[in-house]
Amino acid sequence: MDRLISGLRPYILLSLVCLVVYLPGLSTVPPIDRDEARFVQASRQMLETGDFIDIRFQEEARHRKPVGIYWLQAASVAAFSDPQAQSIWAWRLVSVFGATGAVLATFHLGALLFGRRAAFVGALALAVSLVMAVEAHIAKTDAMLVFLTVVAQAALARTYLSGRVGPETQPADAAQAAPLEEAAPPEEPPPPEEEAADPSAQAARPRRPGHAVTAAVFWVAVGMSVLIKGPIAPMVVGLTALTLSVVEWRWRWLLGLRLAWGPPLALAIAAPWIVAIEIISGGAFLLASIGDDLFAKVAITESFWDLPPGVHLALI
Repeated sequence: MDRLISGLRPYILLSLVCLVVYLPGLSTVPPIDRDEARFVQASRQMLETGDFIDIRFQEEARHRKPVGIYWLQAASVAAFSDPQAQSIWAWRLVSVFGATGAVLATFHLGALLFGRRAAFVGALALAVSLVMAVEAHIAKTDAMLVFLTVVAQAALARTYLSGRVGPETQPADAAQAAPLEEAAPPEEPPPPEEEAADPSAQAARPRRPGHAVTAAVFWVAVGMSVLIKGPIAPMVVGLTALTLSVVEWRWRWLLGLRLAWGPPLALAIAAPWIVAIEIISGGAFLLASIGDDLFAKVAITESFWDLPPGVHLALI
């Protein structure tokens, strides 16, 4: 078992499992979600009209979701098919990529926290789960959203673990966590004359946890996720970071996320289109996306059942 999950083997095996599960029926399974046809038509209209800012379903403005998934579907169709093609597989390729990426990112995250054996079992269970298989066959946002959310969570986990001290707090998967041991430069390096006077001063100075590349991955994933489905992923990773910090009453590890340039990086990814669509729509996009869509789901039960907490977990 250890040999099977060493090196790149688990990533290759999990990718093959995903392809076996997700590719069959990609072009033959009819739309099973009413929104899928709307996503497909809106992406097709982008390619036909050349308007990649304002999302339209026929003559109606479609402002309930951001533009990211439409861009990805349009790019997939432009690369592998034709906007006038009757087969839907090219639109669904984005979901296949998202679902596969989510499985691989789940293995990486699990390896950091629990070791490779547990990570492989968990990622394999996700790969063959009914809900993920269905989402991989639907040209919608959810598979890609899961991928970006897990990537952000994995980067957050690496930053969090790098801020812990002592051998007993090292990640379970030492091989995966090796880059965490690369400490970043001091936040405020001492003057040259001070270093010369005391060569040990720099070594004794507290170092910022985390790695700049990990922080960049985190903020890029957050920025892209906002373009996919608004504030969902930032809410997930934000609550995770807040909970860890409050429970342990330890905040310094958050500096590893490079708060000076990290949030501006995420804004640079998401803000240009949001500003553009707000201008074009006259402020209607945020009102429809945040007010009518997100807050309505948070404040109002959009199902026929009012069930107590824990019921869905028990059913799973």
